[in-house]
Amino acid sequence: GDHGIRNPLFEMLVNYHWPVIADTNYYISYYIGFWIPAVTISKIFNGNIELGYFIQFIWAILGTFLTVYYITAIFKRKILLPIIIFIFFSGLDIIEELIMDIINNQSFYEHFIDLYSHIEWSIEGYQFSSFTTQLYWVFNQAIPAWLGFMILYHQQNNRHLIFIYSCLFMFSTLPAIGMFPIIIYWFVKNGETNIHNILTKQHLKNIFKTGLNFTNLCGIFLITPFYYLYYCDNLSGKIVDYTIPELTNQHDMFQFTIFIIFEVGLYLLFIFPKYKKDFLFYIILLSFLTYPYIVIGYSADFCMRATIPAMLILYIYVTNTFYDQELVYKKAIKTILTILLLIGSITPIHEIARSVYYTSQGTTKAGASEVYGNFFACMDNNIFYKYFAKKPKN
Repeated sequence: GDHGIRNPLFEMLVNYHWPVIADTNYYISYYIGFWIPAVTISKIFNGNIELGYFIQFIWAILGTFLTVYYITAIFKRKILLPIIIFIFFSGLDIIEELIMDIINNQSFYEHFIDLYSHIEWSIEGYQFSSFTTQLYWVFNQAIPAWLGFMILYHQQNNRHLIFIYSCLFMFSTLPAIGMFPIIIYWFVKNGETNIHNILTKQHLKNIFKTGLNFTNLCGIFLITPFYYLYYCDNLSGKIVDYTIPELTNQHDMFQFTIFIIFEVGLYLLFIFPKYKKDFLFYIILLSFLTYPYIVIGYSADFCMRATIPAMLILYIYVTNTFYDQELVYKKAIKTILTILLLIGSITPIHEIARSVYYTSQGTTKAGASEVYGNFFACMDNNIFYKYFAKKPKN
């Protein structure tokens, strides 16, 4: 369904002069980084849209392949298990669906047996999307977020950390915002593996020595402010709400508790013995508990997308647990994690099955629907449009 909006956006970028202006007073203000190569090639070949879609496909394969490459680097070239877990890693949406169907006196059988249904919204208003769901629904954000995260994860020091991070705002703005606490942690850690050396005088000296260089300063003072100006007047970006008061509603609190327990809580519980001394564990825990109550725009996009970096770390932690030979009760923990992963895999299986089914029925591209306001920014008193954008000829 989302591609009915993304496709016309892509086609507008191909067919119209930049900045793309709609209704004479609004221009496209969206994280369009993923589309730039495909748009450029389409424009070179006289606006060939089908060629552009093919280039998107190749670009997506390349980004996914590079993500897999970095995953194998994390797990020391172990390939099969980490990739299988990545494809099928998900919260236990089917359990949440069962609980909510019982509460609402609805038929659970339909959701379980209908492999073409979308069960990520098992609890309305909250969603931590599986990686497979992200690939099908928001590939333009997800693939750059995965790859950017993996590149940052492998940084040994701060030499390029901020610069790489700032570039993510062009591709995956909400995941980049969600990654901010992780970036701060990595910046302070600066590659140090001995926790007792962190924040010593020598370590602080190394932080600024490696971190405050020309490359990173470009990220801080050029790239990030530029994209802030580009996005700041976005129509949906202006809608920011903190729905913490809803916690006083017992019904909402119950649903949120069910959501947290079965989306990430059980995974966190059973990897806790291994990661209880890892500060990053508590950063992602706090992210999972707080991001669902931050609303930017018209939907739960922040909940779904800002948590992508935290989900990637949780995936790494869970997968690493299978290779830990020193873990107490390792056999029991690995067995429980295997059961959780198998139950969670039902969600990605639904996503894959739906794609296979509709492709077999001849559906190859979503029909274009109306492009609505959260992809545009108003040009009135807009600093980016006034000082940076190329003005259309009268």
